[in-house]
Amino acid sequence: MKKIYSIVVAVVAIVSCAFSANAQVTYMTGQITPADGSTLTSLKEICFYYPETENVVDESGYNGADLSDTDAGEQMIVVKKDGVEVGRGIEWDYTDDWLGVWIFFNEITEAGSYTVEVPAGTFIAYADDSMINPDLVLHYTIAGTNGIEGVEAEAPVVKGIYNLQGIRVNGDRNSLTPGIYVIDGKKVAVK
Repeated sequence: MKKIYSIVVAVVAIVSCAFSANAQVTYMTGQITPADGSTLTSLKEICFYYPETENVVDESGYNGADLSDTDAGEQMIVVKKDGVEVGRGIEWDYTDDWLGVWIFFNEITEAGSYTVEVPAGTFIAYADDSMINPDLVLHYTIAGTNGIEGVEAEAPVVKGIYNLQGIRVNGDRNSLTPGIYVIDGKKVAVK
């Protein structure tokens, strides 16, 4: 009797594996911000937004997009520069309407070409885990900065002698009557 039971369990396990391997998967298309191919000054976050998850509701009334692994799913997303890993997702959060997921990185500011690799199944529809994202490879160019943080210039100095009403006064400093004047852009009291 024991041997027959073992065989039945083995057959059920094989059928179960075959069923889950043949389960129908629907790929979510979504919207990604910043868009693939963007040129940026830095990269610190990407929003994966899946509006098609709005109409997929579970028995409790929940819908939206989710990470397939809410404990460490953001770490599945890899950032590479020239084919070498330079970072991974470090944090995540839902969008305000729960239809998308924000992935946060340590800010990347070094100029260059970067890829962000997102394995299929990183994101799922909350109410239907057969709706997943396809494999994604996003391309971003970080332009960096040119080293110029700001331009400083001194205010132009108006040459000449003016009274306080802004009227130009002819002559030189020695020929002025006592009063206050603006001489070469500075207030001067003449006695």
